[in-house]
Amino acid sequence: MLKSSAKPSMSLPRATYLLLLLDADNGAPIHGRTRLEKLAFIIQMKVIEGLHLGVTNESYEFRPFNYGPYTEEVLDDLVSLQMVGLAQIDGEPDTEQTFQITKQGQAAVQRLLADKRIPPILVEEIRKVKTVYGKLSLDKLIGLVYSQWPEFTEKSEIKSRYF
Repeated sequence: MLKSSAKPSMSLPRATYLLLLLDADNGAPIHGRTRLEKLAFIIQMKVIEGLHLGVTNESYEFRPFNYGPYTEEVLDDLVSLQMVGLAQIDGEPDTEQTFQITKQGQAAVQRLLADKRIPPILVEEIRKVKTVYGKLSLDKLIGLVYSQWPEFTEKSEIKSRYF
């Protein structure tokens, strides 16, 4: 995989990663909190930490939880994006929610790219994560995360399905 030393001139909030994730794959919605968490986790592990690509020094603090790696910060940031009109969350927390970028969010991504505040390689790598991993069944996505990062499965309630 590629490494980049491109540094943005100004640090952006970590929610930028979520905005780029929602924008990827022509803005295709992400169905379900678990899928959203796993995609954000893969971006952090493979793109932000693995390739050292980023726009911020902030990271999500994932920890082992009931269904593998989890942090409340992802949903908190998504709610913040929704509050400023950049993302939309449909559904109630106790049902399968759908997460997607708004037209305003797409325009924000385009402005950040035009201002060169986001390295194009970061956008491309996040697009790859969404198009490759986002199309997997949830069961396969969880299995992949569990096999690549078993240290995040220690508290999983469904670990026995995968090991």
